[in-house]
Amino acid sequence: ISVGGSGAENFNSPFRVMLTCLVMAIFGIFIVTAFVSNIVLRDFDHKTAEIIFSTRLRKHEYLLGRFIGAFAVGFLAYSAVAWGTLVGGLMPWLDVDRVGPFRLFDYFYSLFVLGLPGLLFTAALFLAVSALTRSLMITYACVVVYLVLYIISANMLSDPELLTVASLLDPFGFASFSEATRYWTVIERNTMLVPIEGLFLWNKLIWGGAGLLMLAVALWLFRFDVSPRKARRLFPRRKKKDQESARPAPVPPIGVVQSFESKTPWAQFRTRMSFEAMGVVKSVPFIVILCLAVANTLGGLINQGSIYGTDLLPVTRAMINTINGSFTFMILFIIIYYSAELVWRERQVRVHEIIDATPAPNWSFVFSKLLAMFIVVISMFVVSIATAMIVQAF
Repeated sequence: ISVGGSGAENFNSPFRVMLTCLVMAIFGIFIVTAFVSNIVLRDFDHKTAEIIFSTRLRKHEYLLGRFIGAFAVGFLAYSAVAWGTLVGGLMPWLDVDRVGPFRLFDYFYSLFVLGLPGLLFTAALFLAVSALTRSLMITYACVVVYLVLYIISANMLSDPELLTVASLLDPFGFASFSEATRYWTVIERNTMLVPIEGLFLWNKLIWGGAGLLMLAVALWLFRFDVSPRKARRLFPRRKKKDQESARPAPVPPIGVVQSFESKTPWAQFRTRMSFEAMGVVKSVPFIVILCLAVANTLGGLINQGSIYGTDLLPVTRAMINTINGSFTFMILFIIIYYSAELVWRERQVRVHEIIDATPAPNWSFVFSKLLAMFIVVISMFVVSIATAMIVQAF
């Protein structure tokens, strides 16, 4: 797999190694977040927080120790990109004329100078999100929001007049790297590493410092308390009067008759399917991801561009191409996340034994979750089609 480049560089050139590590740093967000979020939520999920919090361990020792260990493991997984590139450059079937000299330092430079600062910032950011929300679902939703906003901002700052601003505001350093290597010749790409100076240096300093700042914010937000209500909030909620006493006690239904006929499993199936689908559609992460997908698609639909100086009309063919390019990958995020969420939700909230004891067939649970995902996907496509039609109408 070739990532970027002009095609004239060596397979193992410093330029290609650096570019590959930069591109894969985006995917490293999901790896690092998985490890970092787990260190905050693990004790609460396993019901061992009370034991840990009652020891003499201090908060900064607890959180920093776990963060350093989790980030080291996540960065180790990310470093497989460099080692895989190294091994790939040694394969015997490559054209020997396109393989340059072996330079081990290039791989360490690409990992620690280009990849480490951006991953450190994202790891500290989502550590703070996990400490604030204590919810893995909200944390992953924020990861998707962060990724979409990064893509949108990169497109908005692609104007040549905004190169300086884009170079400083890019947490991964793509813009500053592109600016520093814009006019490199093939010989320079085969022999040189990007120098740590100018906008590239300022980018690394800004986002490395932002990572340390976010780590300090995470330490401030995290509390040695098992109750999420007592965790520090950025915007404290006002105390509300207890209105539970004013509510009437629930009255059990009278005259309920259980019926187990041949049509009962189908009724259970329809109820379960509606329940699963509405559980996804009404969830906050789904609404946030959907709104971001619409915003991303709307920008692509409006700015269709031009061919040879002629503006493109918003015909249906162009609308469909834009939807496929900017909306479909958001659907993949929702499918991947909510498929696992729907399957394991009963076990996560510890009601699976109650569900298993109900007089309902197994297939009603399995197929209801599957069809619920189909309904969610179809609804997202309908939203994308409606967005395209509105743009065409205007």
